[in-house]
Amino acid sequence: MGWENIEELSSETLREELFALLSKEKEYAPITSTSTAGNPQDVDERPSVDVDPLDETRLAICQWNYECVDYFMLDREVVYMSMNFFDRYVAAQTATVQRLRDSNGTPRSAAPPLSSMVSHLIALTSLQLACKLHGQVECPSSGPQRRVKLRMEDFCHMSRGTYCVAMLEDMELSLLTNLQWKLHPPTPLDFLMRYIKILSTSLDQAIEDNGQDDVEVHKAANLESGWSVFEVARYQTELAVYNRDLCQKFPPSTIALAATLNAMNSVVVSTRRTVVSSRARSQFLHQMHSLGGADLQEADDIVEARTLLKKLCSKTIILPGKSEEETSSESTEYELPDIQSFEYDVKDDTGKTTFSPTTIY
Repeated sequence: MGWENIEELSSETLREELFALLSKEKEYAPITSTSTAGNPQDVDERPSVDVDPLDETRLAICQWNYECVDYFMLDREVVYMSMNFFDRYVAAQTATVQRLRDSNGTPRSAAPPLSSMVSHLIALTSLQLACKLHGQVECPSSGPQRRVKLRMEDFCHMSRGTYCVAMLEDMELSLLTNLQWKLHPPTPLDFLMRYIKILSTSLDQAIEDNGQDDVEVHKAANLESGWSVFEVARYQTELAVYNRDLCQKFPPSTIALAATLNAMNSVVVSTRRTVVSSRARSQFLHQMHSLGGADLQEADDIVEARTLLKKLCSKTIILPGKSEEETSSESTEYELPDIQSFEYDVKDDTGKTTFSPTTIY
């Protein structure tokens, strides 16, 4: 899915779609050992996730997933699905171990790390399952209507013969069982596309409110701004998949909104112009509130998520020209803003806060 799919979304059903996604999001809340079993007082005895050896393995797996998906020209959203399956499966296995220890009266301690063979098998099967469900690839030689799915043998070949079809099938069954057949989690992109649809409406509304001349020229500029926000935000959501803490602490709706706010406040390096004006940002947040944004997330969570997303990004983000005919020399460089507080997003051009965070979230 991409920018072209946003126009297909209906403005009339945005509220219902957002509520449906938020409701579905709760069903896929991350599994943690503290929520499944054990004494909450034992939480401090677990090692910090900053030194968890799984993080390094997971980072390499995520990078490999993106390389595979790009090689086969699949939708990059498949990687989010794959890592979601991987994280939930590992968390479920860890929770099972903790429950067994608690039932046996064994002191709670860190679960033994997964072996390289097991973690790679889980990762490979998660990617295979995500591709099977969400990653169909076009077959150029057979016309645009026909689609071809990767076979199980293809994934065995990716492992260079380390795993056979039987091993992948056994792990797939284990994944399905532990994930309780919940295989369609909402993604940050699902929310992002709808946030950008709301932003597009806000940008057009700002033109009408200001009574500006050359409406078509301003709408073309708004279209460019909307595309820039979408691409800069999507880049952040793709980087978010690398960070296990970010994915487990914040639901996709928060990650998408944090990325959107960062992108709206980003500055075009060449002109030092903010991508979206303060008036349009304010209008966007009012629209979010009117569509049920009060039920999305707490302002503090959004500020924290925005900060973490910025840390994942390089100092600047470079986007190629929007048109396929444009050359790389016409690319645009964007710089993400300094994250101060939620009020940073709701100041008007005079620096006055138009409303307090508590009235929105």
